[in-house]
Amino acid sequence: MTAHRELLASYVPVLIQRRLANDPQPVNSARLERLPASVLFADLSGFTPLTERLAQEGPAGAEELSSVVNAYFERMVDLIFAHGGDVIKFAGDATLAVWTDSDEENPDERLKALVLRAACCALEIQEKLNGYQVANDIRLHVKVGIGAGDIVVMHLGGVRDRWEILVAGDPLAQVGHAEKDARSGEVVLSPQAWQYVASCCQACLSPAGYAHLEKITAKLEPKPTTFPHLGSEADDALLGYIPGAIRSRLAAGHLRWLAELRRVSVLFVNLPGLDQTASDALAAMQHCIQSLQTAIYRYEGAINKLNVDDKGITLVAVLGLPPLTHEDDTIRAVHVALAIEKELQASHLPYAIGLATGRVYCGEIGGQKRREYTIMGDIVNLAARLMQAATNRILCDGTTQQAARARFQFERLPKLHVKGKAEAVEVFRPIEDIQSKEKHSPLVGRVVEKAQLEKALDALQNGQGGVVLIEGEAGMGKSRLLADLIDKAQRRQVSCLVGVADITERKRAYSAWRPILARVLEIDIRQETAVQRGERLAPVAKG
Repeated sequence: MTAHRELLASYVPVLIQRRLANDPQPVNSARLERLPASVLFADLSGFTPLTERLAQEGPAGAEELSSVVNAYFERMVDLIFAHGGDVIKFAGDATLAVWTDSDEENPDERLKALVLRAACCALEIQEKLNGYQVANDIRLHVKVGIGAGDIVVMHLGGVRDRWEILVAGDPLAQVGHAEKDARSGEVVLSPQAWQYVASCCQACLSPAGYAHLEKITAKLEPKPTTFPHLGSEADDALLGYIPGAIRSRLAAGHLRWLAELRRVSVLFVNLPGLDQTASDALAAMQHCIQSLQTAIYRYEGAINKLNVDDKGITLVAVLGLPPLTHEDDTIRAVHVALAIEKELQASHLPYAIGLATGRVYCGEIGGQKRREYTIMGDIVNLAARLMQAATNRILCDGTTQQAARARFQFERLPKLHVKGKAEAVEVFRPIEDIQSKEKHSPLVGRVVEKAQLEKALDALQNGQGGVVLIEGEAGMGKSRLLADLIDKAQRRQVSCLVGVADITERKRAYSAWRPILARVLEIDIRQETAVQRGERLAPVAKG
């Protein structure tokens, strides 16, 4: 492969590369594959204090952090590939890997081989990377959970030709529980994984049946991951899995991301009610992810992660990542949160949304063979904690409320104690857009202007059309004046067609005219059919 194609391929898991080697055509519909696998989840601790410390040093600190992060994760990636695994995602400061490649035909022997290789990798990760020193007084510690069984690989979305990979299934829930049962420096196998390797491993079993691995007694021959050859015909398909921010940078000839500290707004959206393993899961998941993509992309945000654990599906969105940065990214983030909430409520899905704003580390994580663009920092953790505390509502931090209070009404909630914070944090719930609320308030004053507009309304009812232009500085009350005119016109039984231009909609074709045309043509633009979205579902089952 060319260097450029190898770079593209490094942003997607090997299992996707193998699919594209067999069929290089871009994905154009939601897909589902089922595979027997062993799953490894390595959870790290220590990066957050390091991130916060180096953030105080500005650009130099960001570069140093990038060097430390990638030195660590490249070693982990190399270990996973050396043991035949596949890195699926970097979930913040954690790593999710799977083992699916085995020559065994018997299902039980196949899973036994996969679990053994994952366990052998996990022990070597602990031997070489636990206690890894990154500063004089900071060491990184890791704990590992391993699960086994059938996983589901979904290709979801397609909005603006952007596809998300979701790896789900019972083994993902297993590793979540196993990792929680582990202490720093330990490898813990779920009961489902342990049953396949109990005869060739030594472990201490917990009362719940989780195996704290001590030693592997079986001998394993090395079987590193093989990478498929991809031709130029796979380029377009690869790009479909790569975020737009990365694609635009690669198109500009920038083959390396500059590590940086940026102020962003981070949303964590948890969807505990979506069953990823049900027979009709693909259709429900596709509808949901497309709805979330539409809301996020409308305000020029980015999807950074889509993960599954024992708490369900979690999507991480970010407003403020390059190249789509704006002065009002926090306002846009609140718009996104409210739009997602409205969509999920309409679909009768339970949800939890956390939103926080602040400075984070942005940059590549991983190595030459596997990498992702990610964000790390205290604000990311805070958004996740707020999500965990939210039940069918949106919770945001004080920084978000301060930045968006001129546009939105917020409800102040009791302060919240969250993990990682010595003091309780301020918590707010966004309620509604103040501008839309003000349109219904009576207008006081503006006697001369109201008289002129009423005169124009009289002329209209007498058959004389015309154009009225209202100009003024921001905050002068133009919208209130117009709302007063519309109220008077409606009381006179005059039909009113209203369109509104918004800076967040400037890339949406005819955005101000859409509600006007919808009213004239009697179309409900809030209800988008599967045909309008171009949605096609093509489940694929693999053994």
